[in-house]
Amino acid sequence: MVQLFAPSDSPPAAPESSEQPIGFVIGRSSPQSFVFVSDEETVPPRLEYVVIHGAREQVDDTFRSVDLLAQVTGIRAEVLTLGEDLDYAEAQTVVSQNATLPPRVQAEATVLGYLQDGVVRQARMMVLPGTPVHTAPDALLRAFFSRDEASSITLGTLINRRGVDVRLDPNGLSRHLAIIAQTGAGKSYLAGKLLEDLLGLGATIVVLDPNSDYVQLRKTQADADRPYHYANKTPHADRISVLRVPGIEGRRYTDEFVGPTEDYTIRFAELDADDIADVAGVPTTASRIRDAITQSVARLRHLNVDFVPRDLAQDLADFAGVPLDEGATSPEESSDQAASGPIEPPDGDDTAASEAWLEGLQALSTDSEPPAGRPQYGGGGMPGSEDADLRRDARNALRYVRRLERYPVWGHTTVNIERLIEPMRTTIIDLAGTEKVVMAYTAEWLLSHLWERALGGRLRWPVFVVLEEAHNLVPGGGPRDQQTKASRIINTVAAEGRKFGVYLIVITQRPSKIADDTLSQCASQLIMRLTNPDDQKAVQRASEVVSQGLLSNLPGLNQGEVVTLGRLTRIPAMVKVSGRQGAEGGADRDLVQDFQAAHREATAQQAFDRGSPSGNLPRSGPKRIPL
Repeated sequence: MVQLFAPSDSPPAAPESSEQPIGFVIGRSSPQSFVFVSDEETVPPRLEYVVIHGAREQVDDTFRSVDLLAQVTGIRAEVLTLGEDLDYAEAQTVVSQNATLPPRVQAEATVLGYLQDGVVRQARMMVLPGTPVHTAPDALLRAFFSRDEASSITLGTLINRRGVDVRLDPNGLSRHLAIIAQTGAGKSYLAGKLLEDLLGLGATIVVLDPNSDYVQLRKTQADADRPYHYANKTPHADRISVLRVPGIEGRRYTDEFVGPTEDYTIRFAELDADDIADVAGVPTTASRIRDAITQSVARLRHLNVDFVPRDLAQDLADFAGVPLDEGATSPEESSDQAASGPIEPPDGDDTAASEAWLEGLQALSTDSEPPAGRPQYGGGGMPGSEDADLRRDARNALRYVRRLERYPVWGHTTVNIERLIEPMRTTIIDLAGTEKVVMAYTAEWLLSHLWERALGGRLRWPVFVVLEEAHNLVPGGGPRDQQTKASRIINTVAAEGRKFGVYLIVITQRPSKIADDTLSQCASQLIMRLTNPDDQKAVQRASEVVSQGLLSNLPGLNQGEVVTLGRLTRIPAMVKVSGRQGAEGGADRDLVQDFQAAHREATAQQAFDRGSPSGNLPRSGPKRIPL
């Protein structure tokens, strides 16, 4: 390995005498940067690596010669006879008369440091003008960016050096990881590659997948479009489990393509009354509606009922004296509906809309009696006005609770947490088709149970929890009442989880919308193309190692290129991600292919209709084009 040497050590091999410099340092230089002059044939591209052989550095009390690595951060060229003050006619005259001088080519380089015993040391001495600059050899770059393959994560290769693998130190994940990229930059491919290597090393991983991005990890890339039964499998396919919410229609990938899955359900009776109110979208200010839910839950538990939303709704309906039939309203509701607004409350994910809907509720009349055969709650000498208030509260609560019947995730069982934390196991919880409140509850349930085990010393193996679209789970920048059910536990794990073996992999395309308390605890980052200024500022706020110069490079990254920061690598690296084995679920659709398929089907149907006696036979439904 190339490293610093003392006089008694064997120095690193000197570059061959035939190696010609690509430039010479000119002008002013500092320990952090220098400028060198080159020519149009040898000037390196931006982001290329260069080296100063034999740079003079003081280490402790001794001056020694080192190989100083630097990265080209900018290049420019000028021709003295074609200055910026020329207009078009003058420039045309100079060019037509062949009166131009050779271009003057300059490059700016940022000093990255030198290696000493496998550790990168920062330069403290400047590079003197006149010093030759050479292209950094692959061997030197491997010393900086690679490590033992058996205990590392091979992310890909350097952007400008496809022969130099970049291997990440898994210990860099011990203080959490953030994967940040705008849509279309390739973050799901990157995350899948990372998860594959982590699993291969022996990690335990649980992925909360809101968009079915990771459900095809068991199949090889080449067989992404083949049904699971006929596809080739990745080496660790038998260690990957997929849990899916039952009954979701119109999934991106059917079970035929995903392969064997298990149902992911949540035992509804395990939720406390506040949890039920939260997932139903009841505003925190609606104390009377929440009290009605609390009382109903208490009644069902007193009867030892293992209830689901339908049972809770039935109890509320019985208490309120209204029918539960789908879409039915009581006579009073029919007369009051115009004033009271819609029976269905708004989406539970929209707090502001829920508050507005609640404010628009009108007091319901108290004339009606419970239908015959229904339990008659709330009597027993209770004053009529109080009885009417309680019935009104139950009716309003019913409107919220009935929304939960549409969520197929609620059932009589919850996944066994012990199965999720088995060694060398990846579990993907596919939450596509559910609402944000369900995702937040799942995150809170999972992390709370892991945290309880970790604090009690019952977590045998480190567990990595992947939070996709984390800005929806732990939002920042808004009032506290806009935080999700999972916000508190996510922030707790982000702050203290590294001490107990619970590690977060936070994935987001909007870092400006995620809580600073979470993002700032991610000591390592993988950042892909990012053009939004607010998101760039959020990344810089959260990281101690993101410079303005590095931020300026983010918009210029191509798809699949990533900057690695923090403890994952010795120094920041710009990597072309490659080598993923599993099929990708987050890729964009090929619209041209979709259009062609639609055109063929429409043309064939038109021809069939023209030849049909009735010309009006049923049309087939749209065919799904696999990604």
